[in-house]
Amino acid sequence: MPFLLSVLLLGVGLFVRLKVVESPLFAEVKKGRAESRLPILDVLRRPKSVLLACGVGIGAFTAQSLLTSYLIAYATGIGYPRPQVLTALTVSAAVALVVLPCASALSDRIGRRPVVLTGAILSAATAFPVLALVDSRSSGALILAVVIGHGIAQSLMYGPLGALFSEMFGTRVRYTGASLGYQGATLVGAGFSPMIAGSLVANSGNGTPVALLLCGGSLITALTVWVVRETSRTSLAEEPIPELPTTPHTEEITA
Repeated sequence: MPFLLSVLLLGVGLFVRLKVVESPLFAEVKKGRAESRLPILDVLRRPKSVLLACGVGIGAFTAQSLLTSYLIAYATGIGYPRPQVLTALTVSAAVALVVLPCASALSDRIGRRPVVLTGAILSAATAFPVLALVDSRSSGALILAVVIGHGIAQSLMYGPLGALFSEMFGTRVRYTGASLGYQGATLVGAGFSPMIAGSLVANSGNGTPVALLLCGGSLITALTVWVVRETSRTSLAEEPIPELPTTPHTEEITA
């Protein structure tokens, strides 16, 4: 029933999207007819920004999938009653509702990189302690584990991503570039990690692979964020992806 009722949100989302005015920068690009007809090709010709965006997002999506959806199967498999697991996830989600906007606002003040990097390091450093808390089979320890790993560490990584992804691409290809980075990180981090974790746990008989995957995804994010330049003070009018050479046809249109 909740899934079916969510169809109503589709209408709300469509209404909001149709009422949202384009950003001044994009409106200027459209007015000058300089927008790319195939922005995905422009982005893929210079894939560095997309690959960096994927790397930045992998840690957040790996933590999200392992500490929410996969945790239900893992925790119930070692003896937790399902209601206890769902209660822990509810508490974690409540904490995330506070941490996410705080992390986003903080990234506006001190930069995207420090906030995401802090979350990634915290996630990697607490991966094995979080697993140990879950394996303790204590309901209180389970709540603490999910709050630390998901409610705090994952939220610190995820909060600034929307702004960071947008700022990594130029106006002409911003939506396409940010979408490719987001979906690529989701595919690798959230798409494969639960399946890999389930297979490795079944073969090993313990949850160590879960902690290794969580730690590995977080370290990938930390290393990628380290090489990404800070974007919070960069004007969106700047073009991180160089403009393509102007063809005679586009010169004629511009004229």
